[in-house]
Amino acid sequence: MPQIVIVAYDADASRWYVAESDIPGLAAEAETLDVLRAKIDAIVPDLIEAVG
Repeated sequence: MPQIVIVAYDADASRWYVAESDIPGLAAEAETLDVLRAKIDAIVPDLIEAVG
């Protein structure tokens, strides 16, 4: 099932971050959108497994 992750950019901090998600516990930020996507891809399987 597809998961919804909404990201946003904080111009003051110059960071991309997870603004909203239907995955419990998902929180991440990064300097670039590509790095944030990679972090999310790495984190999500563990979070989904933990929630069961």
